[in-house]
Amino acid sequence: MADGLAKQLRWQASACRELGSAFYATLLERLAEDAEADGVTARVLAGHEDDPFESILTLRLLGGVHRRGAVA
Repeated sequence: MADGLAKQLRWQASACRELGSAFYATLLERLAEDAEADGVTARVLAGHEDDPFESILTLRLLGGVHRRGAVA
């Protein structure tokens, strides 16, 4: 279950790194580790483990993180 989430998070981390976004790459790597450990990331994304890659789950998650930071 969390393995699929971790795979998507790591793929996006790699893309972010290639595009020069070290912060988001590192954040996504940590989220992947947390998902594998059945941490809060796995709970927040529960029910979306089988979402198709094209649903851009990882980017939607980052959008929520960005929005939350802007509001705080």
